[in-house]
Amino acid sequence: MKQLRPERVVPVFVLLAALVLGTGCSKKIDPRLQEGYDLVVANKIDEAVALANALLADDPKNAKARNLLGLALYKSGDAEGSVREYRQALDLDPNYAEAHFNLGNSFKLLERPADAEKEFLESIRLQKKFVLAHYNLGVLYQDSGRIDQAVSEYERCIEY
Repeated sequence: MKQLRPERVVPVFVLLAALVLGTGCSKKIDPRLQEGYDLVVANKIDEAVALANALLADDPKNAKARNLLGLALYKSGDAEGSVREYRQALDLDPNYAEAHFNLGNSFKLLERPADAEKEFLESIRLQKKFVLAHYNLGVLYQDSGRIDQAVSEYERCIEY
């Protein structure tokens, strides 16, 4: 397998800084959704699922609540369930870059790299400076031996 040349390896601290700065952390978010994301991060999956379902009961067309439910299912190990929820979120909002990104992550977990690549590319098309999507696409390319493409995606992480 082709290896990255040392001069083309991105220093980890630079990449991590790019990831943190490029995640859109400054965006305002609905407090209940933020609570749901915090629950997922804290691995309180049942509570996150209950909150997402409550949000959906209030508004069945809430794509962000569907995305939250998908994240909770993904974190619980239910990749197939997360795919279902992300697809429903995208039915509600086809231009929802984060849902495309999350769907790509689920496809990667399900070992469907072609589908993952398609979703990462779509999330980048919708949000050009989506650093995490560029990074995950780079990892996908690296895993498949497409080193030049991987390096290009990693360089975009630093550029943005």
